[in-house]
Amino acid sequence: MSLETQPDFVADDEILYRSIPVKTGYDYSSDGQLNFSSSAFQDRYQKPSVDRAKLCNNDPKHTQQKPTDGVIKLIVGEIREEIVEVESTPLRQYALDVIPDPIEASSLQKANLAHALIISNPQYHNDTGFRKAQRRLAYIATQNNPSWLIPPQE
Repeated sequence: MSLETQPDFVADDEILYRSIPVKTGYDYSSDGQLNFSSSAFQDRYQKPSVDRAKLCNNDPKHTQQKPTDGVIKLIVGEIREEIVEVESTPLRQYALDVIPDPIEASSLQKANLAHALIISNPQYHNDTGFRKAQRRLAYIATQNNPSWLIPPQE
């Protein structure tokens, strides 16, 4: 069985949803263009969370963390195209990927079978690699999101 036909493989054409907290990680240019910053992809484990649209009935409300948060979309293949280079000796390269990370229900959280993570291969050597990856993700999000799927309630 090839990787692409495995049931838990995240396909390049899949849509992902990302929740963005109100007044965090975005602004608007003078002409009204929505722009994302690297903080839109902040994650203490350096693996930003997303939800796979097809596993949450293509409903971005599934991903919205709080009623005030906004939700955007990303395309898996565009994330995978990114190679983050960190100038160091030796030069370090990190390939971004999306992997399934379903969450089972527990006493602390509800189940989220659509949950996935944006990861790096290899893992980031230091914070510099992750910061560059965050900037690349922000660039992708800005290019592909002229508006919100769910706008934040400011």
